[in-house]
Amino acid sequence: MNMQRFSLHNESGAALIVGLMILLLATFLAVAAMNNSGMQEKMASNAQFVNQAFQAAESAIDSKLTEVSDGDTSLLSLSLAQMGLPSPTWPTYTYDVGNSKISTNAVVRGINETICQQASSISADEGTSGIPAYIFEIQSTSQVSGSDARVRVTQGIERC
Repeated sequence: MNMQRFSLHNESGAALIVGLMILLLATFLAVAAMNNSGMQEKMASNAQFVNQAFQAAESAIDSKLTEVSDGDTSLLSLSLAQMGLPSPTWPTYTYDVGNSKISTNAVVRGINETICQQASSISADEGTSGIPAYIFEIQSTSQVSGSDARVRVTQGIERC
């Protein structure tokens, strides 16, 4: 039986150094992957907050347009009274979307007075030259508290 003796003095530690380098590289890759996944999660939640704010702003405008088409023109009348003033105070309203984190406010502005383009008459003697029309703008702003998500949506209305 022939036994070989190994001497520790002949080893230079190359395997240890290579192993430590591989472990260090794996650690850097793991830390980078964790940072990347955290950033992806923040981006996804910000996109969700912006979408919620947009939907709330759209809902506020849609609600006011529904009220106007149903005959409630009180905010339009208030806005009409402010048109032409040097420092108008446009009527505003707060819209409740049912979520305490989302705040939504809207402003109704009178933009211009024009002639109604949609009016028609059966009689040939009548025309649309004397029927005034008013152009309004509803601008809704929604913000989600605890985030930087803020959306502003503007919708125009022509009312004869």
